Amino acid sequence: MISYIIQFLFSILPDSHCFNLKSFLLRLRGFEIGKNVRIVSSVKIKTKYFSIGDNSFIGYETLIAGGDALIKIGKNVDIAPRCAIISGTHEIGDSTHRADQGVSKEIIIGDGTWIGANTTILAGVTIGNGSIVAAGSLVNDNIESDFLVAGVPARVIRKLP
Repeated sequence: MISYIIQFLFSILPDSHCFNLKSFLLRLRGFEIGKNVRIVSSVKIKTKYFSIGDNSFIGYETLIAGGDALIKIGKNVDIAPRCAIISGTHEIGDSTHRADQGVSKEIIIGDGTWIGANTTILAGVTIGNGSIVAAGSLVNDNIESDFLVAGVPARVIRKLP
Protein backbone atom coordinates (compact mmCIF):
# COMPACT_ATOMS: atom_id res chain seq x y z
CA MET A 1 0.00 0.00 0.00
CA ILE A 2 2.83 2.40 0.85
CA SER A 3 4.31 1.98 -2.64
CA TYR A 4 1.00 3.10 -4.22
CA ILE A 5 0.86 6.18 -2.00
CA ILE A 6 4.48 7.04 -2.76
CA GLN A 7 3.95 6.53 -6.51
CA PHE A 8 0.93 8.86 -6.33
CA LEU A 9 2.89 11.54 -4.45
CA PHE A 10 5.75 11.10 -6.91
CA SER A 11 3.40 11.60 -9.86
CA ILE A 12 1.94 14.90 -8.64
CA LEU A 13 5.31 16.59 -8.16
CA PRO A 14 6.58 18.87 -10.96
CA ASP A 15 8.26 16.82 -13.70
CA SER A 16 11.65 18.52 -13.72
CA HIS A 17 11.87 19.79 -10.14
CA CYS A 18 11.95 18.42 -6.58
CA PHE A 19 14.48 15.72 -7.45
CA ASN A 20 15.71 15.42 -3.84
CA LEU A 21 12.14 14.86 -2.60
CA LYS A 22 11.53 12.26 -5.33
CA SER A 23 14.74 10.46 -4.33
CA PHE A 24 13.61 10.51 -0.71
CA LEU A 25 10.22 9.01 -1.65
CA LEU A 26 11.87 6.26 -3.70
CA ARG A 27 14.19 5.44 -0.79
CA LEU A 28 11.08 5.08 1.40
CA ARG A 29 9.92 2.40 -1.05
CA GLY A 30 13.16 0.53 -0.31
CA PHE A 31 14.98 1.38 -3.53
CA GLU A 32 18.69 2.22 -3.64
CA ILE A 33 18.93 5.77 -4.97
CA GLY A 34 22.31 7.46 -5.50
CA LYS A 35 23.24 11.10 -5.09
CA ASN A 36 22.09 13.75 -7.60
CA VAL A 37 19.62 11.36 -9.26
CA ARG A 38 17.06 13.07 -11.50
CA ILE A 39 13.89 11.15 -12.26
CA VAL A 40 11.00 13.05 -13.80
CA SER A 41 7.57 12.64 -12.21
CA SER A 42 5.93 10.83 -15.14
CA VAL A 43 8.31 7.87 -14.75
CA LYS A 44 6.52 4.74 -13.50
CA ILE A 45 8.51 2.30 -11.38
CA LYS A 46 6.56 -0.93 -10.95
CA THR A 47 9.12 -3.41 -9.71
CA LYS A 48 10.20 -4.86 -6.38
CA TYR A 49 13.96 -4.24 -6.57
CA PHE A 50 15.40 -1.10 -8.15
CA SER A 51 18.71 0.69 -7.84
CA ILE A 52 20.16 3.73 -9.59
CA GLY A 53 23.64 5.21 -9.22
CA ASP A 54 24.87 8.75 -8.67
CA ASN A 55 24.27 11.47 -11.30
CA SER A 56 21.84 9.43 -13.38
CA PHE A 57 18.75 10.72 -15.20
CA ILE A 58 15.50 9.05 -16.31
CA GLY A 59 13.35 10.95 -18.82
CA TYR A 60 9.65 11.52 -19.30
CA GLU A 61 7.14 8.67 -19.40
CA THR A 62 9.67 5.89 -18.96
CA LEU A 63 8.28 2.61 -17.60
CA ILE A 64 10.39 0.42 -15.33
CA ALA A 65 8.46 -2.75 -14.59
CA GLY A 66 8.81 -6.41 -13.87
CA GLY A 67 8.64 -8.56 -10.81
CA ASP A 68 11.13 -9.87 -8.29
CA ALA A 69 14.35 -9.41 -10.27
CA LEU A 70 16.65 -6.45 -9.73
CA ILE A 71 16.69 -3.61 -12.24
CA LYS A 72 20.01 -1.85 -11.69
CA ILE A 73 20.98 1.40 -13.40
CA GLY A 74 24.58 2.48 -12.91
CA LYS A 75 26.03 5.91 -12.23
CA ASN A 76 26.18 8.70 -14.85
CA VAL A 77 23.49 7.01 -16.95
CA ASP A 78 21.10 9.03 -19.12
CA ILE A 79 17.81 7.44 -20.15
CA ALA A 80 15.78 9.48 -22.65
CA PRO A 81 11.96 9.76 -22.66
CA ARG A 82 9.47 6.97 -23.26
CA CYS A 83 11.75 4.01 -22.67
CA ALA A 84 10.51 0.66 -21.38
CA ILE A 85 12.72 -1.42 -19.10
CA ILE A 86 10.86 -4.67 -18.49
CA SER A 87 12.28 -7.48 -16.32
CA GLY A 88 9.20 -9.71 -16.53
CA THR A 89 8.65 -12.36 -19.17
CA HIS A 90 7.15 -15.83 -19.53
CA GLU A 91 8.34 -19.35 -20.14
CA ILE A 92 7.08 -20.64 -23.48
CA GLY A 93 4.07 -22.89 -23.00
CA ASP A 94 2.38 -25.37 -25.29
CA SER A 95 0.22 -24.38 -28.26
CA THR A 96 -2.87 -23.90 -26.09
CA HIS A 97 -1.20 -21.15 -24.01
CA ARG A 98 2.20 -19.89 -25.21
CA ALA A 99 2.72 -17.35 -22.39
CA ASP A 100 3.24 -19.96 -19.68
CA GLN A 101 4.74 -19.43 -16.21
CA GLY A 102 5.74 -15.82 -15.50
CA VAL A 103 9.38 -15.19 -14.60
CA SER A 104 11.47 -12.14 -13.83
CA LYS A 105 15.08 -11.69 -14.94
CA GLU A 106 17.62 -9.10 -13.80
CA ILE A 107 18.48 -6.08 -15.96
CA ILE A 108 21.78 -4.24 -15.52
CA ILE A 109 22.59 -0.93 -17.24
CA GLY A 110 26.28 -0.10 -16.81
CA ASP A 111 27.89 3.15 -15.71
CA GLY A 112 28.07 6.00 -18.22
CA THR A 113 25.53 4.48 -20.60
CA TRP A 114 23.20 6.57 -22.76
CA ILE A 115 19.81 5.08 -23.70
CA GLY A 116 18.00 6.85 -26.56
CA ALA A 117 14.28 7.71 -26.61
CA ASN A 118 11.66 5.01 -27.15
CA THR A 119 14.08 2.19 -26.45
CA THR A 120 12.85 -1.11 -25.01
CA ILE A 121 15.15 -3.18 -22.81
CA LEU A 122 13.95 -6.72 -22.11
CA ALA A 123 14.42 -9.19 -19.25
CA GLY A 124 17.84 -10.70 -18.61
CA VAL A 125 19.84 -8.03 -20.47
CA THR A 126 23.12 -6.50 -19.32
CA ILE A 127 24.32 -3.34 -21.06
CA GLY A 128 28.03 -2.73 -20.50
CA ASN A 129 29.61 0.48 -19.24
CA GLY A 130 29.87 3.45 -21.60
CA SER A 131 27.57 2.09 -24.28
CA ILE A 132 25.04 3.98 -26.37
CA VAL A 133 21.69 2.51 -27.38
CA ALA A 134 20.20 4.47 -30.30
CA ALA A 135 16.64 5.78 -30.12
CA GLY A 136 13.91 3.31 -30.99
CA SER A 137 16.03 0.22 -30.37
CA LEU A 138 14.93 -3.09 -28.90
CA VAL A 139 17.60 -4.59 -26.63
CA ASN A 140 16.98 -8.31 -26.19
CA ASP A 141 20.58 -9.47 -25.78
CA ASN A 142 23.63 -8.37 -23.80
CA ILE A 143 25.76 -5.47 -25.01
CA GLU A 144 29.46 -5.26 -24.21
CA SER A 145 31.02 -2.09 -22.78
CA ASP A 146 31.72 0.86 -25.09
CA PHE A 147 29.57 -0.10 -28.07
CA LEU A 148 27.02 1.84 -30.08
CA VAL A 149 24.00 -0.33 -30.92
CA ALA A 150 20.83 0.40 -32.88
CA GLY A 151 17.83 -1.30 -34.42
CA VAL A 152 15.13 -3.85 -33.80
CA PRO A 153 16.65 -5.99 -32.50
CA ALA A 154 19.66 -3.88 -31.47
CA ARG A 155 22.84 -4.71 -33.38
CA VAL A 156 26.37 -3.40 -32.99
CA ILE A 157 27.05 -0.34 -35.14
CA ARG A 158 30.59 0.30 -33.94
CA LYS A 159 33.03 0.15 -31.04
CA LEU A 160 33.29 3.46 -29.17
CA PRO A 161 36.59 5.04 -28.12
